[in-house]
Amino acid sequence: MIGNSQPENPYTCVIGAGYSGLAAARYLQQYGLNFTVLERTKYVGGTWRFDPHVGVDEDGVPVSTSQYKYLKTNSPWQTMSYDGFPFPDNTPSYVSGQCFYKYIKSFVKHFDLMKYIQLRSYVKSVKKLENNWEITYTRTDTYENETVYCDFVVVAIGQYNKPHVVKFPGLDEFEGTVIHSHDYKAPEPYKNSNVLVVGGGPSGLDIGIQLQKVAKKIVHSHHFKYNEPQFPKNYIKKPDIKNFVHNGVYFNDSSFEELDHVILATGYRMHHPFLDKSSGLLLTNRYVMPLHNQVIDIREPSLMFIGISKQYINKILNAQAEYIALFIAGKFELPSEEEMLEMWMNKHSPRKLKDVNSFVTEPLEKPHTCIIGAGYSGLATARYLQQYDQNFTVFERTKNIGGTWRFDPNVGVDEVGVPVSTSQYKYLRTNSPRQSMAFTDFAFPESTPTQDYRYPELFKNRKVLLVGAGPSGLDLALQLSNITSKLVHSHHLEYNEPYFSKSYIKKPDIKAFVSNGVIFKDMTFEDVEDVIFATGLKRDYPFLDESSDLIMTTHFVLPLHNQIVNIRRPTMLFIGVIKHFMNRILDAQADYIASLISGQFKVPPQEKMLEKWLLDNGNKKLNDIHNIVPHVKKYIEDITEEANINRVPPVLVDLINFNGQNLIQNLLHYRDYEFKIIDPFNYTTKIIRNHTEERQRECPIKDVKL
Repeated sequence: MIGNSQPENPYTCVIGAGYSGLAAARYLQQYGLNFTVLERTKYVGGTWRFDPHVGVDEDGVPVSTSQYKYLKTNSPWQTMSYDGFPFPDNTPSYVSGQCFYKYIKSFVKHFDLMKYIQLRSYVKSVKKLENNWEITYTRTDTYENETVYCDFVVVAIGQYNKPHVVKFPGLDEFEGTVIHSHDYKAPEPYKNSNVLVVGGGPSGLDIGIQLQKVAKKIVHSHHFKYNEPQFPKNYIKKPDIKNFVHNGVYFNDSSFEELDHVILATGYRMHHPFLDKSSGLLLTNRYVMPLHNQVIDIREPSLMFIGISKQYINKILNAQAEYIALFIAGKFELPSEEEMLEMWMNKHSPRKLKDVNSFVTEPLEKPHTCIIGAGYSGLATARYLQQYDQNFTVFERTKNIGGTWRFDPNVGVDEVGVPVSTSQYKYLRTNSPRQSMAFTDFAFPESTPTQDYRYPELFKNRKVLLVGAGPSGLDLALQLSNITSKLVHSHHLEYNEPYFSKSYIKKPDIKAFVSNGVIFKDMTFEDVEDVIFATGLKRDYPFLDESSDLIMTTHFVLPLHNQIVNIRRPTMLFIGVIKHFMNRILDAQADYIASLISGQFKVPPQEKMLEKWLLDNGNKKLNDIHNIVPHVKKYIEDITEEANINRVPPVLVDLINFNGQNLIQNLLHYRDYEFKIIDPFNYTTKIIRNHTEERQRECPIKDVKL
């Protein structure tokens, strides 16, 4: 075992004093270990420190921070803080980048970490010798090279360290300015100009919001789904870029926009130039391999990484930091190199290389669970199985995780011929052909195009029939009513119709289609050119056969104990078959499943489960058998009590759910909300509209000198 050969008093070098490196330092100190943190700048904080320089700083060191003026976090601090070190209670939930940097410095001060940090130490080379590591770094104040030898190396520079600049056709011909979002500092230089922002990630959206207040025109090319009408008239949403010309850009919809400036918010690449072949790793700008648990170099286990997994969440970084400290302290031992390589190969051999740093579990000598689907539910289950140290594999039919939460521009099948399963919209599309969605007794005319909605621009000045008024139906109605020559909306929902333009026509159910339009049940007729069905989705488990002993239709799966366990085959479990499911319920179901598989509790005998199932569902209609919405709290209490689940406080799940929904629905003002956690089950919200008050309460943390 690896741990048996560790020195009695190992010396560790941590590269980077950003969020990850400081988390590692905190736990290395906690376990009484000998270590030094090497930081190439003269500051701690990494990407959370604002630096006004572009390119290189005052010492000639490449600027590593992508922080910009007026930045505010896009997640509440409650989900971003260090474990056991919260912000003061009166801190607004969404803090500025400057405030978060003050928080990081107060963390360093509180744990007295500065004595372990060596600033202005620019690491240039990390080589493995026979018994230890040789690290060569340059002192940026004296420009002298120095060498240090250590037993362990922790690379804590993360993955956001090399801007990814996309080479668009014709970009060299463009006569305006072009920068990556890494070099964006403030909105003022773009006043009264025409600006293109490329990318809809956190930085792209935030920069777009800032610029629309000062720019003459803000053109935003991205795929993200949000409520566009919240933006002012100077904001223009566009699809992907086709090519640049000297004074602007053509897009894939053949439209053209004249531009003065371009900001590429196109992400980052991994960059570890100081590591050489002695690390035993294969390194590219997309992945680092092979790593055990996305942390430990399998071939040289004394080399470790924090924050290179795609699931880059602060709480994960904290967990990785403590995991590393426990390993260095000799609190646990690793499997042999051969065993770790075998585990790694079993996990990653079917994957494409670019996905190799996505989601990892550690197989152990325990029952093996197969999870079908790597969407929200599958990943939640995987998380809890990992927590209980279970052996499992997640099978995902696409090359991406995320399920319905991932946008796919393809129609019908994706680029490798797999049916598109995501129903993500703004660019809405159904995942079933029109034949499977036709009304009873009358099919679509053969000339009817498929039910795949991508961009509202495709329906400009067209006569469109929209069927259905669920969340997606209303969203599409809001988008289409302003660009269609006529929008006919067939549905039953009661709402305030003046939300829509004069082109909007409300209609009852459809009676029949004819060659040039549709007849409704009130015997009125409307000529239409396009039809969009927002008529919901059906259940489909084509891979399950009769051996499952289940009764399945497009409406129900039964009998299931607690809407989870196949009563006749209790080793088959479901997550998310309930109607109107919510993330909090999925999270509870995932923990229930992992607890059951790991042997923390047992389900009742088959007879008892069937008896309870009949009692719970005897008075329900079959198509309503999975509806637990009226009894959500009781349902969660029942499954958590049965499984004796110890979960994170439910209020955090509620808060995160609220934030995610509010971000989509209220993109411009969701940061105006403040949250206060009252107890494990309750929180309050307050909307701050008074910006003077907001500035006064921006950050109650006192600045400290380090």
